[in-house]
Amino acid sequence: MALIGSPSTKSTPKIKAEVEMITHDGVLLKGKFFTVPSQRVLDVLNDECTFLPFETEDGDIYIVNKTFIARIRPLGNPMPSVREAPTWLGQ
Repeated sequence: MALIGSPSTKSTPKIKAEVEMITHDGVLLKGKFFTVPSQRVLDVLNDECTFLPFETEDGDIYIVNKTFIARIRPLGNPMPSVREAPTWLGQ
């Protein structure tokens, strides 16, 4: 297992998929999920990770537990990331 920040940790280029997310408590959030170019938002939601990074419209990044998500609506096409996605998640 690679340590956080270890030089052996490989970073996969990410794109940002814009979504509208409604949480189980009814909060509406607009922002972006980080995906690899070959992934859809559906693939990210169905992978084995329990948490995923979510960037708000203000640029804040939150680590969201997938069980907290009630509904997702993709908004348009994924766009290239302006900055690197968090690599400390091991993705």
